[in-house]
Amino acid sequence: MGKSFRALAVGAIAVASEGLASSPAFADSYSRYQGGVVGVGETSYGCAALLDGMHDDTQNYWVARGAFQSITGTDCHGALYRKSNGSSTWTLASNIYAFSVPGSWVRTGYHWDGPGAQSKVCVNVEWIDPLQGNCSAPW
Repeated sequence: MGKSFRALAVGAIAVASEGLASSPAFADSYSRYQGGVVGVGETSYGCAALLDGMHDDTQNYWVARGAFQSITGTDCHGALYRKSNGSSTWTLASNIYAFSVPGSWVRTGYHWDGPGAQSKVCVNVEWIDPLQGNCSAPW
């Protein structure tokens, strides 16, 4: 199935993932926003992550961002990762974000997720590499 048909029900977490900010008139045109298409539900240590996707109509490719939340106030860390199709190596696509305020979302910027690429979000506690923690399915 294409990315436009993929979705993951993550309950109330997906509802909290906000929509788009307005863009300047000269910026690329975006459509098909999909909030929470894949995610990591609340982990045993109280961290959660979602991956939002959006289509860049001007450039004709997808972009993705990570959205992270500490459910319980635990010191969590999360990041967006990307890999090329056919590769087994995930690379950091965003900064690693620290978050601990319950109910507040921390988001990466949008990153290229075009043809031949997959993205996923990962979370972990403290400063342990998020890729070694809980990760979403690739998108």
